Amino acid sequence: MPGAVVPTVRIQAEDFDVAAEIAKMTQGRADIGAVVTFSGLCRDEAGRLAALEL
Repeated sequence: MPGAVVPTVRIQAEDFDVAAEIAKMTQGRADIGAVVTFSGLCRDEAGRLAALEL
């Protein structure tokens, strides 16, 4: 049986395919009861943004 799923957080500027990412995380796994995702955008703060909190 596969090990526990480790939470993953990525911040990136490039576009990505949410469905493909979910497929990668769940491939070969029958023990996952749910998948929750969050996708967001950050405003351009003219270089003044120092931190993000989730």
